[in-house]
Amino acid sequence: MPTITQEMPTKLKRLSIYLEPEVKDVIETMATDEQRSLANMISVLITEALTNRGIAPPTKKGKN
Repeated sequence: MPTITQEMPTKLKRLSIYLEPEVKDVIETMATDEQRSLANMISVLITEALTNRGIAPPTKKGKN
């Protein structure tokens, strides 16, 4: 019997990327160490990179 999966509704945008296997391995290790999902760890790294470049990442509505 086929399994039906439904995704949680979200306003977040999906992004597909290609990574060298070694880079993915490093990020997976970081995610495990911080008890995060791989996707969340990549999101954190992108936000940190923007901040380090002086680009303020957008804030979530209702959070200051």
